[in-house]
Amino acid sequence: MVTGVNKDNQWFILDCSFGHYDPSKTIDEIFKMVGKWSPQLVGVEKVAYQAAMHHFLEKEMPKRNMFFTIKALQAQRKKEERISALQPRFSSGSVWIPEDAKEWWDELKSEMLAFPNGVHDDLLDALAYVE
Repeated sequence: MVTGVNKDNQWFILDCSFGHYDPSKTIDEIFKMVGKWSPQLVGVEKVAYQAAMHHFLEKEMPKRNMFFTIKALQAQRKKEERISALQPRFSSGSVWIPEDAKEWWDELKSEMLAFPNGVHDDLLDALAYVE
């Protein structure tokens, strides 16, 4: 989830990659997004699988000649609470979606409409970590 934040704390969801990825595909997608957007940092959830991901991303940086800062994201609240906290932000109109976001906007919207009873909430959870 590539998100920009302006000085007024408005969020601009710029891009999103989603799917069921194996670790190699996940690494490829992260480098693809970094190459496209040059983010200030890349957040990686601080749990066992993602901790290993941090290690492999760092090993891959010199090979691809692409370097970026990785920030370990530690959950301060339960997932449902993090996601629920997004609702006022959307209601106030402080989250912007580009017009050409059809591919991933449909998935994000379906997660929003199904929450908290949906099968998937990964995009919402990724967005909640922007906070």
